[in-house]
Amino acid sequence: MKNKKETAPTTEKERENFWLEIGPASAYYGTDSYETAKENGDASPDGKARGFEGAEPKEK
Repeated sequence: MKNKKETAPTTEKERENFWLEIGPASAYYGTDSYETAKENGDASPDGKARGFEGAEPKEK
């Protein structure tokens, strides 16, 4: 297992990419963001563009 120093994003660009890679919070079942997005639609349109379906309501 790598230590925190080896795996932690060190530059601003790495930190930005880290969050883009894991996707929006609404993509994860059980989070408050998921429940809100399920009720109101995904508040993160960028998430869908990056391939995250999340709690986005399915079109009928």
